[in-house]
Amino acid sequence: MLGHRLAGDSPVGRSGLEAPLRLNPDRIDAATPSAGPDQGSLWAQPPNHGGAGRLAPDFFEMFTTRTDEWAEARRFVDVWVVRMTSLLGDDVPLSDAFLEASFLPKLQEWSIALAVNVTGATHAQCAGHPERLSDEVEAIQRLIDLGADISFLSLQSPLSKVSGSCPAYGKEAGYDLRIADIVRYMAAMTERFPGVEIGLVDALPAKGWNYQDIYLSLLDALATQGLRLAFIHLDFPKESASPGWANVREVEDFVRGELGVPFGLIYVSKVGGATSNVAFRDNVLAEYRAYRAAGGRPDHLELTSWYDFPTSNLPEDDEANAPFMNLVRDFARLGGVAPRATPGTPIEIPSAGVGSPAAND
Repeated sequence: MLGHRLAGDSPVGRSGLEAPLRLNPDRIDAATPSAGPDQGSLWAQPPNHGGAGRLAPDFFEMFTTRTDEWAEARRFVDVWVVRMTSLLGDDVPLSDAFLEASFLPKLQEWSIALAVNVTGATHAQCAGHPERLSDEVEAIQRLIDLGADISFLSLQSPLSKVSGSCPAYGKEAGYDLRIADIVRYMAAMTERFPGVEIGLVDALPAKGWNYQDIYLSLLDALATQGLRLAFIHLDFPKESASPGWANVREVEDFVRGELGVPFGLIYVSKVGGATSNVAFRDNVLAEYRAYRAAGGRPDHLELTSWYDFPTSNLPEDDEANAPFMNLVRDFARLGGVAPRATPGTPIEIPSAGVGSPAAND
């Protein structure tokens, strides 16, 4: 149902500061459930080691001297996500030499698709931010020149991130600006890199803010430019879930069933991320089990952390210290993701509504 607005709905606000949109009373009925795949695709975004764009020291060894220490986990990873903040800025960790000689060749050898988590559509009309789009275009072109085959761009929180220094992007405010930023960014990137699909990471539901009308308005605005979202990945720590995970199931049904967009869930834990590697792993595994039991079947399942923990990546068999790839391996063993296609086989990322007969088990 792309590009549709409900009768009686008002357009997204004109000043960006007015009260948030609310659902039309005629639409209070729940979204029709839409079965997802029994096994979705696994996206991995390594922890940022407690700071924007940072990487744990052993990250580089994952693609050089210690590749055997995450061989099992790696078989399940469909998409590897690189943060733009690891590529742009002062003292960024990812050098051209490492990318060209080790990282990009290994991803291609292992048939793992590449996504880039981007920030150029977030607070784009704040002072000092307009140049971010052109900077990110250059960074993506640089990756391609180094040999990258980029499949996805993942827009980091342009609808839900609040700016303390730019009041127009306030709490439940500025949606006209936010949507215009997304449309501008996606139009520019699609024109420059037409083979790259673009999706959204969003935390509106986790914050308890209205999201349904905002998502509909975003899709309307994109449709006017011939654009579409490749996915919506929900940033939703387990601590924000309501009993029975009803609030997350509602979002999944709305995104896949009402919007017709593939739904992804980012599995994270605030408490675990502030406590220890082991607490983070155990909480995330518990999150998977609980959401699975509630009927959740995301198209994409993403593992990452932007908290202090986990502090390392390797080895995958270290149950006592629980580095990140131990979480990835144990998560994959729970059965909700399938082993990746063997080298030489085209990668198929599950899309909305594609599932097995067991999708509602």
